[in-house]
Amino acid sequence: NVAGVFEGSDPALKSEYVIMSAHLDHLGIGRAVNGDTIYNGAMDDASGIASVIETARLLKASGIKTKRSVLFLAVTAEEKGELGSRYFAARPTVPFRQIVADINLDMFLPLYALKVIEVQGLAESSLGDSVRAAAKTLGVDVQTDREPEQNRFIRSDQYSFIRKGVPAL
Repeated sequence: NVAGVFEGSDPALKSEYVIMSAHLDHLGIGRAVNGDTIYNGAMDDASGIASVIETARLLKASGIKTKRSVLFLAVTAEEKGELGSRYFAARPTVPFRQIVADINLDMFLPLYALKVIEVQGLAESSLGDSVRAAAKTLGVDVQTDREPEQNRFIRSDQYSFIRKGVPAL
């Protein structure tokens, strides 16, 4: 795992952490798709890692101040059972009780202009209301999991935090 912190500015809230996470690994090779057995992982999950890095870069470059601190977290071994996020949730680099949320980016598909975002766990915590409000200001529709039978909500790194009582999407 690799973590970095962008310190918050509010004296009362800067000791609280919002985690922005994504996983570094991918399957590597597998069943051939169009004759190619190499799974490059561009969408799952290089897109999430790139988004985490770019968000950190933009926050630093813009001079924007967040009230809470943001912990940028690149975790390993999601494809092997969320091992990196489970490890971090059990042994965080900041006091666990001060982690207030995890926003996990997995399978971000930046192929087209952002008009709709699918959020796993949208109705599972108060974070869903915040996502809807933020998306509305950008003219983006928010939808729930369109394939709940795939159990993606529990098969991605946010679930390691949810299992410990941290709201996560």
